[in-house]
Amino acid sequence: MENFGTGLFSTYISNMNSVFNLWCGWCKFINNLYAGSKVALDLNPDSNEYIAKDVQLFEQNCSTRWSLLRDSLDVVVFEQQLRAFTR
Repeated sequence: MENFGTGLFSTYISNMNSVFNLWCGWCKFINNLYAGSKVALDLNPDSNEYIAKDVQLFEQNCSTRWSLLRDSLDVVVFEQQLRAFTR
């Protein structure tokens, strides 16, 4: 997953976009992505150990409301789905 931020996804995500990474896991995708703002969500408490300083982490169940402003995100990425494509 390394280099996605400088490769394929840089075509679709600019440094002006706000990106939300659902189920970020060990944060390999979101940490290596170049974006204006980065937000990640995962229930796994280990995510906090891997998250970069420039990423806002919500460590909670995805069905629980999180404190983001309406219309504040430009791109939503489901990292688990990306892993399925790379296998």
